[in-house]
Amino acid sequence: MHYGVKGMKWGVRRAKPQSTSDIRKRFDSAKSDYKEAKRAYSKSYKNAYNYSSRHPIGQFTNKKKKAESDRRWDDTINKADKLNKAESKYKQAKNERKQKIAEVHRDINKNAKLGEKLVYNDATRKKAAKYVVDNNMTMSEATKRANQDAIRNTAAIIGIYGAITVASLYKNR
Repeated sequence: MHYGVKGMKWGVRRAKPQSTSDIRKRFDSAKSDYKEAKRAYSKSYKNAYNYSSRHPIGQFTNKKKKAESDRRWDDTINKADKLNKAESKYKQAKNERKQKIAEVHRDINKNAKLGEKLVYNDATRKKAAKYVVDNNMTMSEATKRANQDAIRNTAAIIGIYGAITVASLYKNR
């Protein structure tokens, strides 16, 4: 049975780590701008479409309804342009982050000792590269943290496997 960790505050979540990397900030900003532009475009399109479907004949015969319909569709077109710009910025930031992670990953692989390469797989070094780029850590700090994560995850898997094995042995009796 697990009752928490000594000193733990129940119901209080740990704050998300603040990324200090410029690349990560640009990526996060571009991603949120893209999502916001996508939401605004969807809302505007739905608004214009619903208005047109509610006034199918009036928008062609009534000047006020035609002007309102044109205004709504023009707004939708403007939102679509903003969405396209935000999407291209997001893709650019995403590629920049990906290239930086690949560059740092190559450096970590180059500096890794044979023992580290035998004990920890390439995915662990890639995770360390993400720590360097996203959290502005040094390579040694990031490698140490990624290795600790790998050990913890492996221990959890082995623990689960052991529990399943014991349960199956108990059930077979």
